Amino acid sequence: MERPGLCALPDSLLLRILECLPPRDRLGGARVCRRWRRLVRDKLLWRYLDLTPYKLFEMDEEKYADNFRTSKVALASSEISKLHTALAKDPYGHDFHLFPCGADTRQWEYFSGKCYYFSLKAVSWHMAKAQCEQQHSQLVIINSLAKQNFIQTRTRNERYWIGLHDQHTEGEWKWLDGSNYRTGFKNWKQGEPNSYQNQDEDCGQLWINGEWNDYTCSSESFYVCEKALPVKPTSASKRT
Repeated sequence: MERPGLCALPDSLLLRILECLPPRDRLGGARVCRRWRRLVRDKLLWRYLDLTPYKLFEMDEEKYADNFRTSKVALASSEISKLHTALAKDPYGHDFHLFPCGADTRQWEYFSGKCYYFSLKAVSWHMAKAQCEQQHSQLVIINSLAKQNFIQTRTRNERYWIGLHDQHTEGEWKWLDGSNYRTGFKNWKQGEPNSYQNQDEDCGQLWINGEWNDYTCSSESFYVCEKALPVKPTSASKRT
């Protein structure tokens, strides 16, 4: 049951009493007095046993709240000042970290040091190759399981051309960048590559489930372009 005599004491006196008591006795007093309990919950009472750094017995709740808000504003102001200083030194560095493939080309996606474009229009393999080259890139070369998984998650349920073909010699598949096809990574569908109904299927594509399929080059599919990561612009080069 609450003791009226203890709770009748002013906060300043209760805080002085708390200052003199060990933590265990502070908890004991908190069990019998709601105001004592409120004061004990203040983390500063546990962090600074002597209370002198904050002089809480002279500070009412509104003043404490004002000081707390002021400290938060000062911290935020300090962080903003640091950000302005960093931007002044390198005004384009922030965009480069957020959009490594270029802030003005948001349709390119970054993965493992390179940039990738997933087309929104289906075209023939040769047209896809030309359109990638117009964007200073090439049809994607899939040379690892990690890249396969990245591409596959973004091309699911559709067909996409890749930079693989055997147009020069039937059965002799080649990557556009000259990578070694024979010893490199492969992910063909079961039974592929083949020549369906005696048609020349000389161009490689990702099937709807991500596996590779050979297909007639004149057919229309979406496509994936790949290019190297742009060089981070310097402040001087950006201004010129």
